[in-house]
Amino acid sequence: MSEVRDHRTKILFAMVELTFATAIISQLMMQLGGGARDKMMNLSDQLIFFGQAVVFENGLPPYISSAGVFAPESIVFGIGLSIVGASMMWLSKQIWSETCTQLQGENTTSLHNRTNNAGLIAGMIGGLVLIFLAWTPMHTNLVKHLIMATLVFSSSILWAMFVTISRTILDVEKEWRGYKITHLRWTFLSIAFFSIQLSSITFVLISPTVSALFEWLLFISLNCGLLTFYTVFENQVFEEE
Repeated sequence: MSEVRDHRTKILFAMVELTFATAIISQLMMQLGGGARDKMMNLSDQLIFFGQAVVFENGLPPYISSAGVFAPESIVFGIGLSIVGASMMWLSKQIWSETCTQLQGENTTSLHNRTNNAGLIAGMIGGLVLIFLAWTPMHTNLVKHLIMATLVFSSSILWAMFVTISRTILDVEKEWRGYKITHLRWTFLSIAFFSIQLSSITFVLISPTVSALFEWLLFISLNCGLLTFYTVFENQVFEEE
């Protein structure tokens, strides 16, 4: 195994670890908390989604954001995701700066530079909105919460997509355990893109629980895709021998 890793790579890994820890711990607290969490929640006065009333008959469904409704899990949810949002903004700046440096002297086109800049904007927007989202509970501000959640997920997908395009000539030979890094990124991006569509569709056609499962798939695929950007800060290909 060969690896050259700087502090930015460690922060990237720590950010993903904190993201998973926040989502899983707060979700477990919500699922085991009982009380009002298990009672019917009617939010149809705030939103009718494609003709479907927003009513959680069996209590809060396992959406990631459900953990932001009641304390004490909402405190874990808010603090954790606020740190993640700030880290996301910092990381998007670091990836943009490092990519700018690495693109110098390469046979680049305007596409590489423009997508790199677009990636910075998308990452900054996603991180900033995530901070506000972390403290906007869905049971009292459902429409605002959904708009913010859509912005966070969409910005994250765009961020990963733009960075992937901008680094096409830089990461073309890089691999992880025999898999091309660029192929992994596009695979995770494809899963994320279809998951966000299916989360909305299944809410209307099947149930909030199934919809929530696709949200978790979206969440996991985006974070796995983010992990592949460790190569931005590596001077050698990291691989198992």
